[in-house]
Amino acid sequence: MSIGKLVRTRDLVVLWKLKITRAASYLSVANSFMILFVSVKELYSVPWRAAWSSFREFVGISYLLAIIGFIILAQLDWHFMYKREQSYVLTRNPLLPAQCFTARYLLEKAIKDGSIIEEEARKVVSSLGLAGCEK
Repeated sequence: MSIGKLVRTRDLVVLWKLKITRAASYLSVANSFMILFVSVKELYSVPWRAAWSSFREFVGISYLLAIIGFIILAQLDWHFMYKREQSYVLTRNPLLPAQCFTARYLLEKAIKDGSIIEEEARKVVSSLGLAGCEK
């Protein structure tokens, strides 16, 4: 098997893993909204609560607040947790920056030698980005 096929196969595996993970997160959000509906229904059944608005308005306001909460949570996660997760990748593999540098150096050398074309090198660099290397 050639290196190009191995890189393509690895990229496909990583891509499908990412797609499945994202689909699972969408299911998690859908489950959260179903649980929220049940909670809102129970909260609406409180006698003093039902007098203020209709059930439809109450559910709409609750869903709107939940969406705003999810957006705030996503922003907080992106700004604070994502950076920690990236540093966790480095703690699991502290040699990652050196490996990335070595791989790029060898790719540049292979391009100059003519043993690899630039398009294949770009594919390898993009797969290095998926592995945690900076682009």
